[in-house]
Amino acid sequence: MRMELAPYENKYVLCKGWIEDWEDMNECSTKRVYVSQPTIKKPNKNLLFDEQERITTEHHLNLFIKYEDLDRYDDDIELHKTISFSGYVEKYQRSNGSWDWGIYPARPSTLHYRLGTITNVCWELAKIDDVRYSQKMVDYCNEFAKPNLEKCLKELESSGDLLPTFHKTYDEYKEMLDEWLWGVNWIADRVSNVRKTRDFRRGKYKVKKNTRGKRKQNPNHLTLYGF
Repeated sequence: MRMELAPYENKYVLCKGWIEDWEDMNECSTKRVYVSQPTIKKPNKNLLFDEQERITTEHHLNLFIKYEDLDRYDDDIELHKTISFSGYVEKYQRSNGSWDWGIYPARPSTLHYRLGTITNVCWELAKIDDVRYSQKMVDYCNEFAKPNLEKCLKELESSGDLLPTFHKTYDEYKEMLDEWLWGVNWIADRVSNVRKTRDFRRGKYKVKKNTRGKRKQNPNHLTLYGF
């Protein structure tokens, strides 16, 4: 029995282990994943998983994942691969009538995926000469990047102590979001202003390959190639 989990019943925890087996269940609506040697830790939004306080390391856990949530996990379900997940400690009754504690998985956060997508697209657009100072860049910043970054920030701030910190801590996410929100606003304003100049209208505006936009009084400012 997983007695070390008993004091944490109904509490949120972070876990990491190795995939040893799996099977499809409930007409393929759920995948049961056999997780070997899962380490279970107390969540702390200010610390990465590796630095958090360990509750216990168990022999195994059965993790029941809805198929609709599989794409939210960092890794594919493959033999001997690691799997990171969060969830709530729950007491359940075994088929023989005994009781034990397991982990009911929470829906994984996709915050790091979305930030990566926004970042990568913005960098790629900034590298293309005919897009860099186009209305397309302004529209991307104002209609896609900015609202999605604001959505991510709202999600981060509402997560409280339930933030999975397998990739970044709360402060690291917050700093990254603040930098990118400043950056997309700066880019949108910069491009809009350039497009209004006489030189731009006459086709005389030249892109300076080595110039970089700088945020004043911030040594960790976001710099964007080509602006």
